[in-house]
This record gives sequence, structure tokens and C-alpha cells, in this order.
Amino acid sequence: MAGEPPVIKWRALLGAALVTTAAFGVLFAYRAAGDPPRDRYLVITSHVETGERLTSESLGTVAIDLPSSVGAMSEEQADEAVGRLASHALQPSTLLTDGDLVDGRRFENSGETEVTVSLDPERTPVSELAAGDWVAILATSDSGTRVVSPSARITTVDTEDSTGSIGSAAGLRVTLAVPDMDSATGIVDAAVTEELSVAVGAPGTMDAQDQP
Repeated sequence: MAGEPPVIKWRALLGAALVTTAAFGVLFAYRAAGDPPRDRYLVITSHVETGERLTSESLGTVAIDLPSSVGAMSEEQADEAVGRLASHALQPSTLLTDGDLVDGRRFENSGETEVTVSLDPERTPVSELAAGDWVAILATSDSGTRVVSPSARITTVDTEDSTGSIGSAAGLRVTLAVPDMDSATGIVDAAVTEELSVAVGAPGTMDAQDQP
């Protein structure tokens, strides 16, 4: 009827606009999908055994689009990866993640075992302890003090409260690398029944050659 608003015409115009917008979006997505990946990630280029130290010769890069949830190490992190130890066997073409590696300072010698204990900060030279230091582990009971391990290497020091270590549930938590499982067992047994302390010697007096 004459005088009524041209509803059909406006709907047609709106529909045409939507179709045009949709077509533009599809074209943009197509072009974006055709763009090559801009990010490069680290990959293993040769077989790496468990515990083997990673070298630059074992690393390559690949350009690929990945969600951040994958956790792959980027090309820029190559220097962080070199020198660390493989936590498990790595096959060629494997995308490298931080979880595939452990700190290269943790296990410097074949057969080493790590054990974590809690120490009393008031009986420990906290400010003098750092990863890489060699210390002697002492155990004190009513019968006196004895040497549990004459030479253990510190791999981590944590001064926050913790419940995951052997001994007291809070205080100074120290992770130690010892020569073998027997040495670790001795420290664990002492931590349960005695009070542990560490002794720090002069440079050169407690190192790998002093281990039994």
C-alpha cells in the first residue's frame, strides 16, 4: 500500500551488506591461511640418550604455528637448551619442550642420585650455600655427631616452607647430588632419626675427588 515504509527494500539492502561482509571475511581468512608461519621452534635433529648433555649439533628449528599450550621452546631459547641434560630419550624431529630437559648442573657425574632434605636455618650457613657448592652432611643424635656424607654437591637451595622434603616440614630445603643410591639412602635414614646439618669447608677441601 502507498505510504507504508519500504521494509522489503531495506531488508534486501541489509542482506546484501551482510553477504559482502561475509565474502570479505572469507577472503581475509584465506589469505591469512596462506601466509607462512612466522615463529620457529627447536627440534631434535639426532637421537639423544637419557641423561645426555644437549649440544647445538643436536638442535634445529622448524617454522610452524603452534598454540601456546604446547609449551615448545622457541628458536630464541636455543642458548637455554644447550648444556642441559635430556630427562628421557629424544628422537629426531621431536619438538623440544622445557620438560624434556633438566639443569645440566644437577647430574655432573655418572651414577649420581639426588635427595632432598630439610635443614634448620638457624644451624645452617644459609647465605653461604648455593647450587654447585660441595658440603659435608652431618647427623646429630643423643650419642653425638657423625659424618653421613663427606662430600655432597648442592643442586638447589629453597628457603621457603615446604612439605615435600625429608625431615622437618618447614625451613631450609636443600637438594643434594650424591655419588650413588647407597649414599642417598644413608642421608634419608639419618634425616628420619637424627638432626641434619651441613659443614662448608674452604675452597677445594670438599669436591668430587673426596667422594667415597
